[in-house]
Amino acid sequence: FFGEIDAISSRAKVHVLQWDHAFQGYGDYRRGDWKKFKIHGRGGTDMAQPVAWLMENRMISDVTVMLTD
Repeated sequence: FFGEIDAISSRAKVHVLQWDHAFQGYGDYRRGDWKKFKIHGRGGTDMAQPVAWLMENRMISDVTVMLTD
């Protein structure tokens, strides 16, 4: 995933929202941040949760890309 995120971040602002069954973190991402990025969560995936969080926090933008395993 970080290879794709790095490629996107060279052309656009990137924010990473981490979730599994619930919110796990949110922050800006810059190219190369994968080296120090801490993964939170692990267990279950509720695809409705990140969308709900983005809507509640008025953070829906023109493009939202979701990556999951």
